Amino acid sequence: MLVDDLRWREERGVQRLRNLISLDAIEELRTKEGLLETWNEMLPHGMLGWDRKGRPVMYRKIASVFNASKLEKVGFGSDVIIRYNTWMLERLVYLSGDTGQFVNIVDLGDLRWGHTTPSTMKFGKAMASVLKEHFPERMAKTFLINAPTFFAAVWAIVSTWLDQRIQDKVTIVHNETKWRTALQELFDEDMLPTHLGGKVELSFRDGNSLDPKPAGADSEEDNAVSAN
Repeated sequence: MLVDDLRWREERGVQRLRNLISLDAIEELRTKEGLLETWNEMLPHGMLGWDRKGRPVMYRKIASVFNASKLEKVGFGSDVIIRYNTWMLERLVYLSGDTGQFVNIVDLGDLRWGHTTPSTMKFGKAMASVLKEHFPERMAKTFLINAPTFFAAVWAIVSTWLDQRIQDKVTIVHNETKWRTALQELFDEDMLPTHLGGKVELSFRDGNSLDPKPAGADSEEDNAVSAN
């Protein structure tokens, strides 16, 4: 498995990818008109900060307007999805100090049964494959919050894409009070996105929150250490 992972990293240029800003790592976001705006509208996401153990915390939300078929039509196909997800995971690994783990939050509050199309499942499977094959030990925990009741049927399919060791790190929380209590054990509520009552803006006006900082800015590793 290690040999396969190293070969994959070399073929995909992962070491170079992790040092790029998102618009250079995923050139389609820069060159295809409207793709960046569509992507961010359908899947708002960003790094929220570091938890009390110094682990970077990533947030993603499946918006009510999410449409995987439309994403494919505007240029965000499986290959681009895999490249973008690889870039995000590599940046999280870097921000964990290369030896640590990250926490993942996926907000399913706007998920509807109509979202669970073949295109959406293909989209999800492509993202899951990168995590399973190349980052299985890097994920400390994933919280699937605000999950609708029908998500149990979706999870029955999605879970088959993941090894048991990854499944064991996933917590599905339907009740808001329960997920807020669980997350407060990891970080203060201020670190949540603004639409959940926190102070973090999921905005791309100044670039992606996972983008490497420009030369002269405070060290990203220093931020990880200070979060401890």
